[in-house]
Amino acid sequence: GKKLITDMIVEPRAGDDAYPQIVLDKRNRPHLLYFDDEKQALLYRVFDGRQWSDPIDIGSLGDEKGDHHPPPRGLGRHALTLDAAGHFHVGYHDFKGYLVYAREGYPTRTSEPDASGPIAIALDPNDVLHVVYATREGQLKYARIAGNNPPFFSILEPSIGYTDDYPWALIADNKGKLDL
Repeated sequence: GKKLITDMIVEPRAGDDAYPQIVLDKRNRPHLLYFDDEKQALLYRVFDGRQWSDPIDIGSLGDEKGDHHPPPRGLGRHALTLDAAGHFHVGYHDFKGYLVYAREGYPTRTSEPDASGPIAIALDPNDVLHVVYATREGQLKYARIAGNNPPFFSILEPSIGYTDDYPWALIADNKGKLDL
């Protein structure tokens, strides 16, 4: 019979705080986002069927001003999705509390410095990125990022309380309806 499960080491020293996120593309290739404790870096890799790509340090991509945004470690503080072309989109908050959005081939973009706790992202059928995250004040916020337009932010819930232990998932169906 066929062996359905293959064990392979992606990163031998990622550490206990890796909190990997995995997404399959249209060709069933796994794309992986994880925090490497030893390197103190948020890393992205893709498996081509034979080997894993070299890691891309998401936090070192820099934004339009050239600022770097290293991520903190922690459950639910980074999220990965792919667009229709298979390019990665990553959301996380950095050590300063900025909500950071990085996508393949473009500089990162940031929000006001109020992000804390879990983050969830999803792309709708029009490749508009939707983000839900918690703030330091315990608010649940929503952001929508379409192309190179400025992000749209709104408060979904003014007080949700302590959220650090609850990672979220955000899903956009084929009509663009969002479920959290």
